[in-house]
Amino acid sequence: MAFKAAAVKLVTTQPAAKLFAAPHSITTLRAAANCAPGELLSLHLEHSDDLVCRNLMCDKVGGPCVCRLGRWMNQNRDVLASCQHLSLRGNNLSVLPDEVWNLPRLTHLDVSQNKLSEIGSGGGGYAAAGFGDWEYPSEITTPTSDDGAGGIGIGRLNELEVLYVNDNDLASLPREIFALPKLRYVNVSGNGALVGRQDLSETVTTE
Repeated sequence: MAFKAAAVKLVTTQPAAKLFAAPHSITTLRAAANCAPGELLSLHLEHSDDLVCRNLMCDKVGGPCVCRLGRWMNQNRDVLASCQHLSLRGNNLSVLPDEVWNLPRLTHLDVSQNKLSEIGSGGGGYAAAGFGDWEYPSEITTPTSDDGAGGIGIGRLNELEVLYVNDNDLASLPREIFALPKLRYVNVSGNGALVGRQDLSETVTTE
């Protein structure tokens, strides 16, 4: 499946204000689980105790972990199908659950202020190798998943418009990000190794 590359503004400095004007937000997993299908528009789990692991078999018990969030998201797929805004900001997460990439209506995603070293590559992007000699084309062919839903990893979020990945440990971005047809704004500030890349600054417009 081929998408026209979006005109993405890649921001490398902190903006004066966020472009995250969310509707009424749910702030706990319990409250979100009580929503009827179609009711949940915005889920904000910022600095959330809901992401503290309580699984005694997990080596991250007592600290931030995605196992509980991933399991909850998988069990509440019908509720999350309508979610447009998701914030996981400030939870010290080192990875994101794959379920994040299965939100068909998501337009705004904030995973800033974590400890992410890669973001949504789905195994098919540039999360490990970086941009290298890759050039920004007018069209990008996005790999399709086995279930035919279109794209892998973050490449599945075809409605995504705004992405905050600032203040993490990113050294590169997955290629799929720039294939997203509606994406217009990505904040990568506070990722020293990424912000300083010459090839990145030459690839897209930065601020």
